[in-house]
Amino acid sequence: MSYHYRAFGLYIASDIECPELMPGDGPIDVHIRYGYVPEHLEESRALDRFFDLKPDQLLCRIDTIGRFLVSNGNDILVDRHPDGDDRVLRLYLLGVVFSALIHQRGLLPLHGSAVDTPAGVVVFVGQSGIGKSTLLGALHRRKYRVFTDDILVVSCNDRSLPVAYPGFPQMKMTRATAERLGVEIDSVRKLSWQKEKYMIPVQDQFAGEPRSLCAMYWLTAAQVDAVTLTPITGKEKFKMLVANTFRASFLDDLGVGANHFRLVTAVGQHARLVKVSRPQEGFLLDELVEALEQDFGGTL
Repeated sequence: MSYHYRAFGLYIASDIECPELMPGDGPIDVHIRYGYVPEHLEESRALDRFFDLKPDQLLCRIDTIGRFLVSNGNDILVDRHPDGDDRVLRLYLLGVVFSALIHQRGLLPLHGSAVDTPAGVVVFVGQSGIGKSTLLGALHRRKYRVFTDDILVVSCNDRSLPVAYPGFPQMKMTRATAERLGVEIDSVRKLSWQKEKYMIPVQDQFAGEPRSLCAMYWLTAAQVDAVTLTPITGKEKFKMLVANTFRASFLDDLGVGANHFRLVTAVGQHARLVKVSRPQEGFLLDELVEALEQDFGGTL
């Protein structure tokens, strides 16, 4: 049986049921199939023990989960470990594996969480644990529509303006964050290997259509007493975008470095890029949300 979905601006036909994704009915861009995947990819470079890469192909090995072969931006072959956890398999499939396919298709995957605003899509990037998903939850509580939580896909339209494509209608949230935001989690799915994280469905408040990319905020913790916003200019824009590209380490071996440069240049020219500093001790969530709303164009 083949399931049909849409995500990241693509229509997907899949042998694997992925309840995280939105149903989709259109010309198929991507096929996900079960099949044999070898241990290694011939004539490739081993990035580490997890990945072999060469132009137009990437092989991903995850112990006890399975192997994935991503080819030509349109095909993902999945060799499932017989004792693998299907929920964990889908998290890898819809995360790092799909990021390789996105690179192969000449699109830009940014590692961040994003909301839809009246001004366009706003994305929050930063190192793991900095609070991207917490901020997304807080804005969701203020009635902003969720756009993605993990990978934001960006392309350019025929005027070289950056356009963002939505992920799928879920947020990741710890129990502590859920309690702080008043989100009920007793009936939702827990990530099997991350005991304190839950997948929160947001179908009722999800932005399912492409939108222009308005702004990108780089969340950091610093020796400051209050939330500060500093516009990023010049060459620092390029550094910020490269640093927050999902799996930028794939670029050279997949042969897509030149296209990545074109896309990050377009984003740097047309989107507002801002460094956000908050105190290392204390999240100041309400203050952070208010400062960001004022910067990207007001509340809903």
